[in-house]
Formats: sequence, C-alpha cells, structure tokens
Amino acid sequence: MAVTKVVGFDFVPGMARAVAVQGSAAKFTVTKAAEIPLPVHEESPEGFEPMEAAAAIRDWMHQESLRAYSAAISYQERKSILRLLTMPAMDEDELRSTIRFEFDQVMEESIDDYSIDSCVLDRGPGEDGERIKVLVAIVPKASVYPYVEAIEAARMTIVRANLPVLANLSAVSLTRPETFESNCVLVHLEIIGGDVLIFDEGQLAFVRRVSLGAHELKYAFAGLVEAKPPEEVDSIGGYKLDDYRIPDAFVEMSRPLVDMVNAEVERTISFYKSQRQSPEYAYDSIVICGNGVWPRNLPDMVERTIPQKVIYADPLGWCRERSDFALDAQEDLSLPQFGTPLGLALDCLS
Repeated sequence: MAVTKVVGFDFVPGMARAVAVQGSAAKFTVTKAAEIPLPVHEESPEGFEPMEAAAAIRDWMHQESLRAYSAAISYQERKSILRLLTMPAMDEDELRSTIRFEFDQVMEESIDDYSIDSCVLDRGPGEDGERIKVLVAIVPKASVYPYVEAIEAARMTIVRANLPVLANLSAVSLTRPETFESNCVLVHLEIIGGDVLIFDEGQLAFVRRVSLGAHELKYAFAGLVEAKPPEEVDSIGGYKLDDYRIPDAFVEMSRPLVDMVNAEVERTISFYKSQRQSPEYAYDSIVICGNGVWPRNLPDMVERTIPQKVIYADPLGWCRERSDFALDAQEDLSLPQFGTPLGLALDCLS
C-alpha cells in the first residue's frame, strides 16, 4: 500500500526509533526523527507492552504535530526466515501460493502461523523459460501482533511490517544506489543477530542469517568494562549506550568483534561460491549497517584488517546532504542509527 506521509518505527528494547517522511519515492522530504523512550519492566527488560508503547507514540506524534501519517514497523525477531529463491516466472497469485506450499512442506509449524512477504528482484531467461529471483521473508504472526496492536492503539494505520535487514537494504538503495553497483557484501547487525547479503555485479545474489550480533560486544569489552568504575564507562565510549566509539588506546579489545565480522563475511562468501558455483567471486567493499548498538568506528577497525573498502551506512545522514532533509530539532541525533526506520518509511511511499 503506497502512501505519501508515513512514519517508520524501529522497535528495540526500551525504545522506538522513528523517522517521518512525506512525498514520493522519487522526491521525498525527511520531516522528523526521534528516539521515543518506552517503559522497561524489571521482570522482563525486553518485554513489550502495546498500550504503554501506544501512549508514548501518541504523545510524540502530538508534540511534533504529525497528522494523517501512516505507520510502518520493524522489530527484532530471529525466528523469522529470509530466503532468496529462483523459480519459473508466474503471476502474483500463483507465486504466493507456490511460496506458501514450498515452505509448508519443510516447516515443523503450520505455515498459517506465519506472515509471508515476497519481492521479485529480477527476471531473466532460463533453460525451461523465463526465471525470476524472489526475496522471501517469513515472520511468526504471534511476534508481530503486539507491535500492530500498539500502532492501532496509537490511532495510526499500519501499511507495512518488515525485517530490519530489508529496511536497511531499502534505505541504502534509495539514498545512495551506487553503493551496490559492484561486488559488495552488506553486513547487517542487530542486538541479537545479523545478516550477510552478497551482491554480484550489482545484483543481490545470496542471503544468509548469522548469529553474530551486538551482544558479542559483551565479550569484546568485558575486561575493559569490569576494570573501570561505572561513571567512567561513558568516557571510554559509552559502552552501555547505543552510540559510542572505541578509543584507539583500547582498539585491541575490539579484535574479537572485528574477527567475527570478517569470519562471517568469509563464511558466507564460501557458501555462495559453493552453492552458486562461482569460484571466482571476489568482493570490492563491505557495507556495515544496523541499529547502531555496535561501535561507531567498527568499519574503521575492520578496514585495518582487510584490503577492501569498508562503508558505514548512514542513509539518514546522506539525506542530510540533499535538499530533502528538513529536520529542525534534535540535530544532535546519531543519524546512522536511523537507517531502519528510514527504509521502512521510504518503502511505503508511492
């Protein structure tokens, strides 16, 4: 469903990051961006209370005078499935039925318990006729219901729910499309996991979900944090905040995380070469994106260990460089953290 005014909400524990845009996919304006605090319950720090979230969202919308906006959402859900499929060309209804049937055969739970979203990325000739490349996302319905309930209670119409990795992919593609024109690897990091996507000659060619996530920072920084009093943690980069840098004096403590990023990239490329029979594939760059809970200078540290270029995806910051950026408040926002809600919103514009 395409709209002209939409707010993207990225739900993480204790917070909803929001980006409001209006216009069209070809010409849009970013009007508001904010971090909306959500209540955190001691008995369930990662719990989500729809009515409390709805109240916080309503207050923010009223405060910012945002009227007649629709909503798009994402949330952290590692039980979701992301697959890139190649199949014979077919009409939309037949494609939907085929995807549903294929996954119903291999899943332990009923496919009726899941929501399915798909997007045709490419069409081309095959040995038995036209073939299509389809990106499929499957999410447990029970997981998305609380967030839908919160948006509806906030008196907004929800037009899309998407996985964070796909929202980030859209955000980068729509704000700096040349990023994926060559052989590129997209590394997406969430709090509880991540994804690695391979682009071959500008085309999305392989997708792999990985366990690597921001929780791994607890191991990388354990010694440093334990050796410092709490009041000094912020001075070394704000370990417990969502936005921080690793001082050069402690750069070696980041090595486990850097090694994990490099290992997941190489492992994914190895799978791609073997499954797609592309032994000559070599990548030119790595793009690191996600919800911003990893070190801001992680790309710099990764680039020190490999010959390829490493890019820190900053879609909202890239919008700032254009004339379609109209934020007039909270200019100190850490912009790279807002790639997910920006991508959600842009995906919905007509």
